[in-house]
Amino acid sequence: MKKQSKEVTEEDYKKLLGEIASLKKDLAQERLRADFYEEMVAFGKEVYGIDLKKAGTK
Repeated sequence: MKKQSKEVTEEDYKKLLGEIASLKKDLAQERLRADFYEEMVAFGKEVYGIDLKKAGTK
């Protein structure tokens, strides 16, 4: 395979910046979801005595 020499245009650069911003937003949302899940599991264990991490595995 030969490498294709392609000049990066300003339009390509702006497109990549937009994609990076979108990915950062998605990452922040997924981290928030993971944090919420961990809090939910801890709350369930504390209040109801249910360990959700072990509930599904047998």
